[in-house]
Amino acid sequence: MRRIVLVITTLIVGLAGASLAAKETAVTSPPAADVMNMIREGGYVIFLRHSTTRMDLRDGDHDKLDDCTVQRNLSEEGRTQARQIGAAFRAAGTPIGAVYAGPYCRTKDTAEIAFGRFEVADSLRHFVGAPLAIKPGIVAGTRELLGRRPASGTNTVLVSHNSNLEEAANIWPAEQGVAIVFKPSGDGRFVTVGKIEPSEWPLLAAE
Repeated sequence: MRRIVLVITTLIVGLAGASLAAKETAVTSPPAADVMNMIREGGYVIFLRHSTTRMDLRDGDHDKLDDCTVQRNLSEEGRTQARQIGAAFRAAGTPIGAVYAGPYCRTKDTAEIAFGRFEVADSLRHFVGAPLAIKPGIVAGTRELLGRRPASGTNTVLVSHNSNLEEAANIWPAEQGVAIVFKPSGDGRFVTVGKIEPSEWPLLAAE
């Protein structure tokens, strides 16, 4: 009996890992430089998972979202990464319009360092610690932002968390600082068109 349970457990874990891997690799993308060229004309929504954080910290009081002392915050590496992200978009001449960030300090700090401005969007709030009753609204809000057309000639940036994109678009952005690019239709629908890995920001910034 114990052997059967072990086999079943192993199978479940294996399937879960395969499912996660499928989500991580679901985004087929041209080279990062080509993605940057594509979005230079505007009309895209860029979902950016916040840059690298201090993993020795944990989120504490989820009701005090303005109190950075009780949250997992950006590391020095993450701050450098956020600067590289902003530099990469500037180097490419990418027009950035609206910048929305979730209310946690790590998303706001990423947006501020990279783009110098942001508007807090509660629909980009992290699911963990959020009251169960508001989660459907968060998912719907994230989807609405992904499907909303940017102002003419610009791109919209959403700085949020991996769980938000998983629930809204069935994509798990595993690495901190990764960007997934969407083409919105304006009627709430969107398609995935590209991806920029965290390791590519320094190269793009240098160009």
